[in-house]
This record gives sequence, C-alpha cells and structure tokens, in this order.
Amino acid sequence: MSALFDNRLSKQPFKHLIHWKPFVWLCVHFFVSGLLIFLLWMALARHWGPLLFGQFTLAFIYAATWCLIFDFGLDPILTQHTSIHRYGIPKRLIYIKTLAMSGGMIAALAGCKIGSFPSPTTEIFLCGAFFFSTTNFLNGILRGIERADIESKIGILQKTIFVVTTFLIIHCNEATPLTIALAYTISQVLATLLTIFFFPSKHNLLKLSPVSATSFNGKAFSFFLIAVFVFLAPRIDVFLLKYLGSPNALGQYSGAFRIIEGAMYLIIAFSISLLPKATQAYINNKNNYIKTMTTSLMIALAYGCLAAFLLHLSALYIANYFFPETPLPLAQFLRKVCWVIPLTSCSLIGGYGLIAQNKPHTFTYALCLGLIIDVIVSTILIPQYGLDGVVAGYWSRELTVFFFLLYFGRPQRLLQTFKYGSNTT
Repeated sequence: MSALFDNRLSKQPFKHLIHWKPFVWLCVHFFVSGLLIFLLWMALARHWGPLLFGQFTLAFIYAATWCLIFDFGLDPILTQHTSIHRYGIPKRLIYIKTLAMSGGMIAALAGCKIGSFPSPTTEIFLCGAFFFSTTNFLNGILRGIERADIESKIGILQKTIFVVTTFLIIHCNEATPLTIALAYTISQVLATLLTIFFFPSKHNLLKLSPVSATSFNGKAFSFFLIAVFVFLAPRIDVFLLKYLGSPNALGQYSGAFRIIEGAMYLIIAFSISLLPKATQAYINNKNNYIKTMTTSLMIALAYGCLAAFLLHLSALYIANYFFPETPLPLAQFLRKVCWVIPLTSCSLIGGYGLIAQNKPHTFTYALCLGLIIDVIVSTILIPQYGLDGVVAGYWSRELTVFFFLLYFGRPQRLLQTFKYGSNTT
C-alpha cells in the first residue's frame, strides 16, 4: 500500500516546485500534529482556565525560545548543503552546533533562575528543547536529500505519544505544568533516538563533508536571526501582554496565536519542500527559478485566502471550545487577524526564495523591521486597548514584512540581478 501511494505521488503535477513524497508527508505531519496540538491546548485551556494556561504558555515559550539558540539556524544550511552535495556534514557546522547547544543550555538555565520561572518545570522543558534541536539538525539532512517523509512519520509519532500521554494525565486529574513538561521531554528523547535509528544507511552521520565551510559562520548567523524573528513574531505579544496587559488577555492570546499558527502549517510544509528545488533552480537555470517562485506565490496567496475565509467563519465555534465561559474576545480577535494569513503566506514563500538565492540577510532585515514595528505599536496600544492593541501590532508587522519583500524581491529586481551577474551575499 505504501509503495502504491509513493508511485502515485511521483506522477503528480508541479514536480518542478517540490518533490511530492516528502511534501505530502510533511502536510500529513503538520495536519495531524496541528490537530493533535490544537486539541491538547484546547483541553489544557479548558482544564486550567486562562490564568494558569497563560502562565504555562509563558514557561513553554521560554524553553522554545532557547531552542532557537540551540538550533542557531544550522538546519536550513544543512538542507541547502545536502541538496547540492548530497552527503557529509561540514565540520564547521558540527563545531557551531556543539557550541550553540552547550553554551545555550548553560545560559538558559541561568536565565531561568534569574527570571524566576517555575522550577523544575522550565528546566525539564529546556531538556525537551535540547533533544528537539538535535532531531531538527538531523532533519536538515533529510530535507536536503528529499526524505522529509522520515521526519514526518517520526514527528507524527512523537506528537501522538505526547498528546495521548497528556490526555491520560488530564483524565487521571494529575495535569500540572510539571507532568506535562515530563511528557513533552520523554517524547522528544524518543524522537531523537528514532531519527538516528531510521536514518538512511547510505548517508553516514559520522562522515564529514570535504566542502569548504568558510562562509558558514555568516550564513548560520543570518539563518539564526531568521529563526528567531519568525519564532518571536507571533510570540512577542505574549511577553508584552504579560507586562502591559491583563492575565485574561494573555490567556486569550495564548490560544489565538496557536490557532493562527495551525492555519499556517500547510504553507510551512510547502515552503520546506520548496527550498531544495528552488536552490537547484537558482543555480542551474534562473528562468526556471522565476517560474518556480511565481507559481509558488500564487499557490500561497490562494491558500492564504482560503484559510482566512474558513477561520473567519469558524472563529466563534473554535473559541467556544477553547474558553466556553468567555469565547467572545478570542473569536473577535481571530476575525480581526485571520486576514493577515495571505500576507504571511506570500512573505514566507518570498523569504524562502531569497534563501535559495543565498540572500538570507534580506529576509532577516524584513523580519527584524516588522518585529520592531510590532513592538512599538503594541507597546503603545496594549495598555489602553488590550487585545485590539495586539491586532494593530500584528497587522503592522505583517504589512511591513510583505511590502519590504515585495520591493526587494520583486521579479524585475531579480532579472536585473541576473543581467549584471550580482548574485553574491
């Protein structure tokens, strides 16, 4: 059955954009994982209420933020490297990864004590983030050789173990942030071990690449900043609401950004699958690259509009399941921000296109500027308008990123770049 499924995928259209087998598996992964996590957050929100759920989200985001330090933007570099050279891990990347994970963990534990985050819950979440980062590094190779199906199958299993275990804990009335953190970390340890065990045998993890790595330091920092800004974009308002808003607003937003994030899973899967093909097209045929990116942007726009429309219609229904006693604030917030999804989808594709051109710094500038605008607008408006202040900051950020990329990544500019041969970073 699996072989028949894979054979059918090989005959599908748009093969110049993506390799269908890893893309479909990534879509299945993100859909199943998104559904499971959505049900999990909904159950925890109903079980704990906005106050405790908001505090739990804050602790989880602290650990997840440090995961960005552990990753240090290395997995997309490994994807690009492997898509071109097909084997081996550059020695420089191993050095950077080791330094980022060891130094990051020490700093994270120190910050946990200084910031008075709940202990030992936060430390256990940090351990889970450590193993997640290890798995993500290996997944960078799998994406480069277009075997993201392995990543997806293990990811589905990890999420299933985590969610099922958490529901059992809730059923036994033992659901505390500590027990949920333990369940999360155990599932991440299993995911790392399974990724190593099922790694394709012809790609030796211990084999180092002979390719020169002189530019990896700069590229790694650019990818690290991209990962930080993409991660912080929907989460920065969690911290702003903690200090400038009310606890109830924090809880409402904690549920809202998870829903928006879930709506983006499909386009994220498409972007990940697009990167190897876009990189190869840019190196081998610039005209094919422009065709690839134009088609991808049209797909992203169509998906974003459909997702926004469906979310607008179902906002109140979803909010009732999250917070049945106070659903209206969440529903109103979702309806005000859901129409930003088409912009975000197109910006994501445009950013991956710049990465394929070896210009991640341009994407970094767009994300950084958008985040700065968001912080300024939200800081000014949240004290007076609460969640409506977050809405203004949300739209300001995404419009800034979209128009920045629309100018610096437009096809006319790409054609001029090709004409004069200036394709350096």
